[in-house]
Amino acid sequence: MVGVDVGQARDPSAVVGLAFDTGVWRVGLVQSRPLGESYSDLVDAVAALVDALQPADVLTVWDATGVGRPVLEQVQHHDTLGPSALGVTITSGSRVTGGWPHWRVPKRAMVHVATAAVESGDVAMPDRHEHRQLADELDALTHKGARVEAAGDGHDDQALAWLMAVYAAQRLHRPHRVDRLEIRRGGAVVWT
Repeated sequence: MVGVDVGQARDPSAVVGLAFDTGVWRVGLVQSRPLGESYSDLVDAVAALVDALQPADVLTVWDATGVGRPVLEQVQHHDTLGPSALGVTITSGSRVTGGWPHWRVPKRAMVHVATAAVESGDVAMPDRHEHRQLADELDALTHKGARVEAAGDGHDDQALAWLMAVYAAQRLHRPHRVDRLEIRRGGAVVWT
């Protein structure tokens, strides 16, 4: 499972790879791509990464929010990446919508699913010594009302790539657990 947060002019793109190891999803790779890297170069770099692994076993999960939408279209036409590319538009809403190959998922829902997956032992938190920036970004995520954001002026590129990969891994490999998670507001279920 490879999560890709597509950067913009002031935020680098980030790539986080998860490997399923002895029943637990663990971080195997974290990359911050060069600031200003062209989207074509990003797609080619992820394709090379997938080629180095076993392409038939790798699902790539792409941020399709904003500028990520045209990048996802490029990815879906790529020979290596296209068949196994999932787009995730990150929203501030309260409902998960869409179907394969494009989901619309509230960021807080991804955080909720990732937290539950870590607590259940399905997903391991990133090792702070090996992946310090990712661990720091995850620690710095804050809740501002109904929104989840990076604290201050911090970046959350690697955290978003990790969250998308974890969310997809849980939704595709543990659908019964994801389907039962709920976010409630005043007794009403706003997301399941």
